[in-house]
Amino acid sequence: MPQFDISTFSEQIFWLFVVFGILYMLMARVALPKVGEVLERRHKTIEDNLGKARALKDDTDAAIAKYEAALAEARSAAQEDIRVASEKAAAEQAAKTEAVAKKLSKKTSDAEKSIAEAKLQAMTGVADAAADLAREATEKLIGVKVQPKTAEKAVSVIVGE
Repeated sequence: MPQFDISTFSEQIFWLFVVFGILYMLMARVALPKVGEVLERRHKTIEDNLGKARALKDDTDAAIAKYEAALAEARSAAQEDIRVASEKAAAEQAAKTEAVAKKLSKKTSDAEKSIAEAKLQAMTGVADAAADLAREATEKLIGVKVQPKTAEKAVSVIVGE
């Protein structure tokens, strides 16, 4: 094997340094700068993307804050509308209740008047019937004929008119 020949060690070492130097120069001047550019572009792209992400996050946060403010405003407007509608419904209900109460009160007073008139008529009819009955009973029991006015007076004293 020629690489183990001691007489060619110096030539092999020379060519080792020459090839190493050429490869080093190629790597240092050509390959590594391209790799560095790629790494720098990747770094710049990552930084740009992070910046865009931060901007988008800020925009999203602002949109969320705007949405929450609009939602809160809508809720308060809805609560106000509900309150107004409830007050309106309560007022309408109170007016209807008052109208029904007035109708019922009028009907009750009319019914009471009607009952009082019927009672008066019934009492008059009862008094007349009692006077007639008293006259007939007196005539049949003791055989005395009583005048209608006298019988009516007697019944009115007993009834307490």
